[in-house]
Amino acid sequence: MTWTDEQIGTLKRLWAADWTSRMIAKQMSAQAGYEITFNAVLGQVHRLGLPSRGSPIGKPMPSSGGRKPRVRAARPHLVTMVKPKVVTLIKPPVAKLSGLSCQWPVGDPKAPDFHRCGAPAVFGKPYCGDHCAKAYAGYGA
Repeated sequence: MTWTDEQIGTLKRLWAADWTSRMIAKQMSAQAGYEITFNAVLGQVHRLGLPSRGSPIGKPMPSSGGRKPRVRAARPHLVTMVKPKVVTLIKPPVAKLSGLSCQWPVGDPKAPDFHRCGAPAVFGKPYCGDHCAKAYAGYGA
């Protein structure tokens, strides 16, 4: 990128006003009509030999109108102990099925009539043929 004398003047003016390199890049991009990255700004600052600055952390931003950042008063940390709510899910007893029975759930698990299918399972699968067709794409097609 080739910097014009006008852009260099703008860069020097904004740098002296303590603008961040990111803010300068946005301002100059808006003026130029194309993107100027903050890395390009930093590179030009380095090439021009402009004075380096410390970390901007903790400094008020230039757009704040010179106002000091609001500092919160120190407050003692209050710790409120809250007893965790214990939720116990009560499941109705389900008949114990062997590993050779279909394990497809039937009904609402919260309802008392909830149960497993119980039909003979397909070898190597947890479900019967009908439920394998529902559970596995392309099964039995």
